[in-house]
Amino acid sequence: MSKLLLCILLVLASGCSFSKKEAIDYELGVIETTTLDRKTRFLYLDKTLNIVRKDHYKASTTSSSAENPSYQGRKVYFVPNGLTDEGIEKKILEVDRDTHQIKSYDVNRVNLQGIAVNEKYTYTISNDNTITYITQTDYHNKKVKELTFHDIITLTVLKANDKIIVPYGLIKKTEKQLINIYDTELNLIKKLDLSKYGHGITRLIVIGNKAYMPISSKFNYNTYDNDNNNNLIAELDLKTLNYNIIKLKASEVGDVSFYKDWLVVVNSDAPRYEGNKITFYHTKTKEEKVYELKDHLARIERTGDYFYGLLYIKDGYKITRYSIKDNMKELNSKKFYPSKGYSVHYYCSNIFVKNN
Repeated sequence: MSKLLLCILLVLASGCSFSKKEAIDYELGVIETTTLDRKTRFLYLDKTLNIVRKDHYKASTTSSSAENPSYQGRKVYFVPNGLTDEGIEKKILEVDRDTHQIKSYDVNRVNLQGIAVNEKYTYTISNDNTITYITQTDYHNKKVKELTFHDIITLTVLKANDKIIVPYGLIKKTEKQLINIYDTELNLIKKLDLSKYGHGITRLIVIGNKAYMPISSKFNYNTYDNDNNNNLIAELDLKTLNYNIIKLKASEVGDVSFYKDWLVVVNSDAPRYEGNKITFYHTKTKEEKVYELKDHLARIERTGDYFYGLLYIKDGYKITRYSIKDNMKELNSKKFYPSKGYSVHYYCSNIFVKNN
């Protein structure tokens, strides 16, 4: 009897181990979260957009489609910044794209917003009573360095090779667009003022030794309002720290990605997402290709020769898979309604890919 029991226990143990490490065939990760409870779901979709795995994690308001995932090696990082009855989130989440293990790191700040990571540190932006903090933390939950600002507005910290980029405005002059460039130890290297071109920089993509940042808005002094029909990209040389302004044919610049030497820009931006075009700009030849899509995309993620696009629809969202080699031909799409069957409102906050 004892031998039989031992065999059963061994089988069960090996079964659990296999299940935990079992590789799944997926291409896209989707985050569904809520602001009303500490609940977040990580969905893993295959190339036919079927859900092949779903994980749950106790966190509120995890990530945002206004920011791009922070990749480092085989890990991807997100910030939950929710405020619920159970308390305020003061951590960042690390998702292993192979094992799907979710790990958290403590950051002793409230209202965490943007995040950037490298092999040694995490960098977070937080705001508390008009004070902005840039916090550098290692992977042992130890705070290494922190910068404090009393007069700036920012939700974004970005990594560009060996530089940390912080775009920001001023509390008393919100139309200003300034950029601080730091080394990885948060020593200030250079400041840039791009205000005459617009503001609203929240995204960045690196191609070679250059960083590309969409300037999404421009302040209209006639109406004292923001005009989202800007079509400018700031190209920053990461060696010389000199910049160039690229003017695209299509207006409205939102999410950015790349394909080989092509800068890829979604011509649709928050909060309206009215544009339905996508621009491929060759960073060496300056050639420009503009494709018209069916949807007004909020986010894109590339894996190999394919793009995944995120569109918000009533009560849910839509994921579409495109073929880059076929001029952004739509291969398949699927609608999801994350709140269906739940009393709590869930929404899709972001997407990420297994291989980027």
